[in-house]
Amino acid sequence: MMRMIAAFISLLLAADPHAVAAVARIDAYYAKMDVMQAAFEQRTESMATRVAKIEKGQLTVGRKEGILRFDYLQPEKKVFLYRGGSVEFYIPADRQLMRYTIDDDSRVLPYLFLLGQRRLSECLILPPDHERAEKAPSELLHLQMIAAGDAPGDFYVEADSSGSVNRVLFYDDLRNRVEIRLSGQKRSSRLPAGAGVIDLAPGAEIIERR
Repeated sequence: MMRMIAAFISLLLAADPHAVAAVARIDAYYAKMDVMQAAFEQRTESMATRVAKIEKGQLTVGRKEGILRFDYLQPEKKVFLYRGGSVEFYIPADRQLMRYTIDDDSRVLPYLFLLGQRRLSECLILPPDHERAEKAPSELLHLQMIAAGDAPGDFYVEADSSGSVNRVLFYDDLRNRVEIRLSGQKRSSRLPAGAGVIDLAPGAEIIERR
């Protein structure tokens, strides 16, 4: 245990002051945000085949409501909706909606700070020479969530000088490399109507998963 504490303290001391300041700016930016919308481009590289898939769409974040919604528009329409600890995933072409509860926050850690439910200052800021740093561009902040009860979750964040995030990179449950770029961010005080609900086609099947 003492070795683990010593290693943790040494990493804290090694954190780049510029990275610490960047994390503080990001936390301050999202603490003041109510609603944010942005265009996104998601690049998912398969761990097995190394083939990359690129998808585009619209992201909507409602901090007070605890809603995070990805409307995928290209090349296939689908919706990913996180709301209050549950996830719904709908593919209109399959006429199926999958709904399940998130018991382990580590599965959605890269998104929770956008909702103000987590702060990046709760993360361990890993130094550039960490063993995994070469897997992401060096300008990204390499973070690891260390809050009690979570499985360790590494992810990378890049933001502009105001603290607005424009890129997030992480590895999913299958170890696929997922990179999401945001553009055209717009903040407002009101969540768009229907953002917390997925409109299903008549006869669509709902599959509950635990």
